[in-house]
Amino acid sequence: ITGVELRENNDWQMNYQLTVSPPLWRAGLRQNFRIFQQQDIQTISATLLAENDVTDWVPSFYEPHPAREF
Repeated sequence: ITGVELRENNDWQMNYQLTVSPPLWRAGLRQNFRIFQQQDIQTISATLLAENDVTDWVPSFYEPHPAREF
């Protein structure tokens, strides 16, 4: 749950709105920078997704991507 809002209060009943966001949504709140050395795109993606608790994903890259120097 990423948000809670009181929508209506009529003295005997309260109506709330809850916002549910997927795990990757939290990645947009981060403000860190880093360099991934000697890693390919798939490894970098797996690292970032795992750090944000996204475990159920399948890489579907069309071409092999070599490791990048930096």
